[in-house]
Amino acid sequence: MKWRYIGIFALCAALLPALPVRAETGDEEAFLESIVAMDSAAGEESAERLGVDWEDTLLLAKGIYACTGNRTFTDEWRLCVGEVILNRVASPEFPDTLEEVLGADERYSGSVPGYFAAIRPDRKAAGIALRLMEGERVMDEPRVVYQDCHYYDGGVYKSLYDYRVGGIYFCLTTRPELY
Repeated sequence: MKWRYIGIFALCAALLPALPVRAETGDEEAFLESIVAMDSAAGEESAERLGVDWEDTLLLAKGIYACTGNRTFTDEWRLCVGEVILNRVASPEFPDTLEEVLGADERYSGSVPGYFAAIRPDRKAAGIALRLMEGERVMDEPRVVYQDCHYYDGGVYKSLYDYRVGGIYFCLTTRPELY
């Protein structure tokens, strides 16, 4: 049953079209539109004006979307998910790039080949990724490098609950001596 679910989810993700969104005004709107449409030409231009990296923001948006999908999670939940991803990049325990961090964990990359490449983040994930790339933090604790439905030995830093999916723990490293 587990593999059937993963296969159907990967297939749905591969078939999702980019949402047709028009930017009204401003660089942020154009940037979010480029993320949703996965349009690197438009994205690079607006990213430069916003002072963020388009590819990293796109990868972060895809990572956030991989964990939260189009469910109605709060911004706080999505920000925490993105923050854990960024903390892993900065951590000596994990790879040094977003691409490597996201590819090393099935939570983000999926167990089906091509799953992550097929993810098309929605506008909400793109907006959260942009906020994080501009420096916004809700936990502001670099040792929070785990998120799961169970807690790790390093301790729980924050827990959130959604009545549809249950709870999630944002946990501290089990190797605090590295920080």
